[in-house]
Amino acid sequence: PAFHTEKQCAGFRYAFDERGNQTDTWYLGLNGENIICKDLGYAQIHSDYDENDNKTYMEFRDTGGKPIVNNENGYAICRRSYENGKCVEYRYYDEQDNLTVQKDGGYAIFRYEYNDVGDIIYERYYDENDERMIHTEFQCGGFHNEYDEKGNKIKVFYLGLDDEPANRGGGYGFAETRRDYDDLGRLTQEKYYDAEGEPAVWQEWGYASFEDTYDA
Repeated sequence: PAFHTEKQCAGFRYAFDERGNQTDTWYLGLNGENIICKDLGYAQIHSDYDENDNKTYMEFRDTGGKPIVNNENGYAICRRSYENGKCVEYRYYDEQDNLTVQKDGGYAIFRYEYNDVGDIIYERYYDENDERMIHTEFQCGGFHNEYDEKGNKIKVFYLGLDDEPANRGGGYGFAETRRDYDDLGRLTQEKYYDAEGEPAVWQEWGYASFEDTYDA
C-alpha cells in the first residue's frame, strides 16, 4: 500500500445499510488501521438515513468512534430535516452536540422554503442561538427567489435580517438580481438593482449588467 498525498490516507473501508445507503467511511493507514487524516482532522464519517433514503445525520469521528470537529468546515455533526421529501433545515453541532457556527458562511442553521413545484423560494441563515444573521460570504441574511412559468429563476432578492431586500456589502452593493432567458431556457441577460429598485453596479467587478449570446 501507498499513502495518497492528497487524501492523506492509504485507503478506505465502507459500510452500507440494508437499502444500500453508505453509512460509514473509514480512512486507513498503511497497515489497514483507522487513522485521522492530518488535513481533514477526522478518521471516519458516519451517516444515518430516513425511510425515504434521505440523509438525516452526518458525524465526523476519531479513531475511537467519538465525534470530532472536521478542520475544513469547523463542525462535528450535521442534522437535516425534511418535509415532503425536501430538505428544509440544516443544523451544525460541535463534538459536545452543541449548536456551533461552521466556517462556510459563519452560520449554525439554515432553512429552505419551497413553492408548490419544489423550487426553493427562501433560504435563511441563523446563528447558534437560532437568531437571524448575515452570511459572511454572501453578505445577506438570506435569499428570496422568483421563477417564471418554465421554472427559470428570474429574480433573486438578497434579504436583510428583517426579510426585506437589502444592499449587500463585501464588494456586492446590490439587493436584487433580475435575469432574462431565451426560448431554450438559456440565460441571456442579468441586471443588478439596489434596495430601492434602481439599477446598481456590482462594486467588485464594476458593471451593472451583462448579456450572453449564443450561436444556435
